[in-house]
Amino acid sequence: MIKLDGKAKKIAPFVIVAAALIAGFVLDRLHETRFRVEKMAPGEVNNFELEVTAPPARLEQGRININTASAEELAMIDGIGEGLAGRIVEYREKNGDFVNTNELMNVSGIGEKTLEQIENDICVE
Repeated sequence: MIKLDGKAKKIAPFVIVAAALIAGFVLDRLHETRFRVEKMAPGEVNNFELEVTAPPARLEQGRININTASAEELAMIDGIGEGLAGRIVEYREKNGDFVNTNELMNVSGIGEKTLEQIENDICVE
């Protein structure tokens, strides 16, 4: 146990509250960036239907096939946001399937550093 005297004893509760508020804010922001929540009006019925039109892009090894992944799937990769995911899909639609993962460096916003960061999360099939 830590023993506090003087001014430290008076400000310690404020520091603890501030730290808790900051931690809560960070966790909220993390949740918002990872999960999209659609709010429904009171009494609104959720008629959610799932239609599978293509095989999932994530393969058994846990890697995402950049030739079949949607922008939403690509955006789930750490280091790839919505904008970059959209540019990857746009490049693929314009130029055809990727021959190898290094070809991603032709997409605006992807350099060696980004490719190194995501290379264990992606593949080309």
